[in-house]
Amino acid sequence: MKVIVGLGNPGEKYEKTRHNLGFLATEALLEKWERLDKTFWDDNHNLKSHIKKIRIKNHESGIKDQDILLVKPATFMNNSGFAVSKVLNYFKVEPADLFVIHDDLDLPFGKIRVRFGGGAGGHHGVESIIEQLSTDKFLRIRLGIGSPKHIEGKEVKSKNHQNVDDYVLGNITGASRGKVKTMLHEAVKIVDQLLEHGIDTYMSKYNK
Repeated sequence: MKVIVGLGNPGEKYEKTRHNLGFLATEALLEKWERLDKTFWDDNHNLKSHIKKIRIKNHESGIKDQDILLVKPATFMNNSGFAVSKVLNYFKVEPADLFVIHDDLDLPFGKIRVRFGGGAGGHHGVESIIEQLSTDKFLRIRLGIGSPKHIEGKEVKSKNHQNVDDYVLGNITGASRGKVKTMLHEAVKIVDQLLEHGIDTYMSKYNK
């Protein structure tokens, strides 16, 4: 089984923020893999997560039959590791079979990079997962949101820059909605490729 975790903050207040791109990506995966009448999440209080277990069979992209667990931690971002640890322990899944999808300030807006292992890069959700699992050996799918000084690829001239917290918790608005939709579509394709070809093949073939 592969466990695919999208990082974000629970609650309506945060639904459309930059920091919730991981949640939006897992929701996009669910919409692609399940019929409309099955696109609901199970609220598992014991695992502190919203989860959805899917059996992929005869997938159009060539993915071999396998079980997938989609996860949205119900903890806030900085405590994501508590939920992820509980999920992996309960389902007896190793960190090497974990995919974490999250926003990334260090990538230009709309850019996606895939990485296995390494530090958290200042992302508190990833930091929490590394701490709770006592390893950094899991896959990350990083969705670029730019930075407060370079919003959506355009340098902001004002000296009164938003601080990082205000920026990542800001809503996705205006022209950026279309770009985010494109990025999420690409993220779904990347997950398909990872599941079809495996991490090693994907990293050598696509992640350049």
